[in-house]
Formats: sequence, C-alpha cells, structure tokens
Amino acid sequence: MSLSGIYTIRNFEKWPSWQCVYEWEEDFSSQLGVRLIYVNEVRYKFLSIYRKLYRVTNMLPIKGKQKISADNLMLAFLMGPYLVINFSGKNIVPIIIDFWVHQLDDFERLFKKFEIVFVTSLQIKEILKERMKGAVRIEYIPLPISRRWKRPLNDNKSIDIIQIGRKNTLLHEYALRLTNEFPGIEYVYQENINGQLHYSSTKRGVIGNFHRREDYMRLLHDSKISLVSSPGIDSGKETGDINPITPRFTESMINYCYLIGRYSDNLDFTYWKIHDYCPNVNSYEEFKYHVLRYLNLPFDEVDEYDKFLENFYADKIAQDVLGFLQRG
Repeated sequence: MSLSGIYTIRNFEKWPSWQCVYEWEEDFSSQLGVRLIYVNEVRYKFLSIYRKLYRVTNMLPIKGKQKISADNLMLAFLMGPYLVINFSGKNIVPIIIDFWVHQLDDFERLFKKFEIVFVTSLQIKEILKERMKGAVRIEYIPLPISRRWKRPLNDNKSIDIIQIGRKNTLLHEYALRLTNEFPGIEYVYQENINGQLHYSSTKRGVIGNFHRREDYMRLLHDSKISLVSSPGIDSGKETGDINPITPRFTESMINYCYLIGRYSDNLDFTYWKIHDYCPNVNSYEEFKYHVLRYLNLPFDEVDEYDKFLENFYADKIAQDVLGFLQRG
C-alpha cells in the first residue's frame, strides 16, 4: 500500500479539540514525507447531512461496488467512525480516534470496502477482529503526543493540582474536599460559565480559558499533579465501558506532572502498565495520601516518563503506520 497524503479539515474546523489532531497530522506529514491536503469545505459539510441522516435512513452516499484501492491512499484522522461518511468516494486510510460500543453494529456497513482501518483502543481492536473474522484488517495505534512539547522539567511549578479538560466527578469531588481541608493547596479545573469554558482556581477564582494549545500546555507545564481519567469510568461518558488511554495522560507526562487517576483496568491500561505511573484511587483517603506525598516529593521520574513517551510520540507512530501499510 502506498500513502500519498493526509487529509485535514483545519481550513474550516476550529474547535479546540482538533488542535492536537492537527499537530499529529503535521508530525505524520513531516515524518512520512507526504503533504497535507485541505478538504473541500462545501463537499464535506454537504456530506455531513448524509451522516446526520444515516441513523434514520440507513442510506450511505457510497456506491455498493466501490472498493478502496490499495494505491495512492490518503490518511484521515476521524473523531468518530461515522465521520467516514464525510469522505465518501475518497481513497482513505481512516484512523478512528473515538469508537464506542453503541457504534460497533454499524462498523461492517461503514468500513467493509476498506483495506485497513486503524483504531486507538486495544479493546475495540479485539472486539472488531472477532466480529469481522478477517474481512477488514484492523490495526491498533495509541493516541499520539507531538514531540514538539518535550521541554525540560519545570522546577518552579506554582499550581498544586490540575484537572484539565473533561472533569471526572469523583476526582473533582475529592480535590474540592481536599482543598477545604487544606486551604493552602490550589486546585485548578475547567467549568462552564455562561456557556463558555474557563479554568478556575480554588485560590484565585477564574484564571482564563486557555483555548490556545500553547496556553493549555503551559498550564500543564506549571502544574505539579494532574488528575486524569478514562472516559467511560464513573459514568463520565457513554462509551459502553470502552476506556482508551486519552491524550490527557501523555500531555500530563510530557509536562512532568505526577498523575493521580480513575481508570478501568482493561486491556489498554494493563498493556501499557499505566499503574506504574498513575495510582488508580478508590477512596478519598487514598487520594489525599497520594496528593500530600507528591506535593512534598521533588519530581524524580523524568527518565521513566521519557522512556514511556517514546512509544507515543507522533513521529514514531507515523513510522508504525507506514510499517503496517507496507506489510499490507
């Protein structure tokens, strides 16, 4: 299989969640020596209508006899499996970022014409391999982190605890309870204020929105402890108990934050031995123990984090993708 380029929707999709995806596209493009191709906005949004109607009509804008060619393939990062409809008629290799249980029944209809599909959850890979019986080649890659964010350890971090992005309700409750017990500890978290997402501090009030990627990563770079969680734990998101390792873990690690988390002991987390880097707390007392210990412990896991992150850097994963394609 030969790769000719990478499709990107950065020319019109500005939602902050896509910023890390655009970094991956750039790193893949540089590493693989292929160009970024801007998607036609009008066509993409027209096909979005089909995508939104698909669950009602069960009709796809793809000819039944179409076969995805193994030559001149274009890579495309998809936030979810249904976004493949927006690339109907295109010769793509999809990398599906979020894939949940309730979407599994549509997989064969959406992807049966494809040579290869990449998923970012080992759970999903195993389920699909069992269902598809080899009809579609399924490969796994972890969600990447761009090496551009690798910087020296910040020895003068000012934020004690941060929970970046989506909040895990139990970790949030524990952190608020801890700051009530120890008012000198600062906890920073995201909240919705009048329809806008902002970050608030238990000591300083609202501190900003940090929508720019540089600002977001600087916030983590200034934090001692990062609270992280898998998306389906504690009823956080309707995933059907699918719990991949989210970018929050690697974003926190590349900024040398101690980790405290809530996550499923599933195939993804056991394979990558996340427990070696992040205690999975089950009570407030356990949470308090780890926070107080970390706040009094100079960060001494740089080498361990660096070794772990080598498996997740986008330039390395780009080479893994190329290897999968060349073996096709």
